[in-house]
Amino acid sequence: MAMSTGKQLKIAGMLQAVDHANACVENWSEVAYAFLQKYAKKNETFLAEEVRTLAEETGEVPYPPSKRAWGGIVQRQKPRPY
Repeated sequence: MAMSTGKQLKIAGMLQAVDHANACVENWSEVAYAFLQKYAKKNETFLAEEVRTLAEETGEVPYPPSKRAWGGIVQRQKPRPY
């Protein structure tokens, strides 16, 4: 049995949460990522929790089966160059 690093397990867990969200809500990850992109254009700095909360409050992004799915969306966002 191959040993996994913490980072590998983190990535695997995020992918599993996103895959599950997409299985329950068609194209969930694409809708969530588009919302994050729009939010990031208007806000130079922010917490992932702020994005998720606003997405839920506005109803622009359907609720995923687990809030953990947002981790994969946030990781997909490329950091801005300074």
